[in-house]
Amino acid sequence: CAPYVLLVLGYAANTATVMGISTFAANFLFSLGLLHSELNASSTFGLCAALGGMLGTPLGGVLTDIGVRWSLRTANVSIKDGGERSRHIEMRSILGTITVMIFIASALIVGSVVLLYFGRYRLPFLILLVLGIATTYATASGISRVAMLLVPMPMRAFALALLTLN
Repeated sequence: CAPYVLLVLGYAANTATVMGISTFAANFLFSLGLLHSELNASSTFGLCAALGGMLGTPLGGVLTDIGVRWSLRTANVSIKDGGERSRHIEMRSILGTITVMIFIASALIVGSVVLLYFGRYRLPFLILLVLGIATTYATASGISRVAMLLVPMPMRAFALALLTLN
């Protein structure tokens, strides 16, 4: 029950963050005077979001795989053996990786806001924004993997289809 609750809470936070940023970021960039037209603001944020997604999604998969392999090796458990213990260790490792990525994303986005507060540093702000978005998108592969581990085999396709509806 606990991994499912954490999965739902994490996915809700991920969805709220991505939807909130994608809805309001271009308006903020324009309103703060960082960019001089709504078209430039929308295009710049779209580029930031696309770069973040292209960097973060594969990076999240790689980091999740590394974390799972390290956790299983440390526990002297093989994923090929299957069983409840390997599944539990895998889920715990993935949830830990997701948590770390969320904290890193939060720090990067807060850092970008601090840059705006102390001065209009456009390029460092956009770089930190891209990195924050990338680490937010990096959680997607871990979320999908935990969902597959939680749902019985015959229902996995349905569970993954539901995850794509956001």
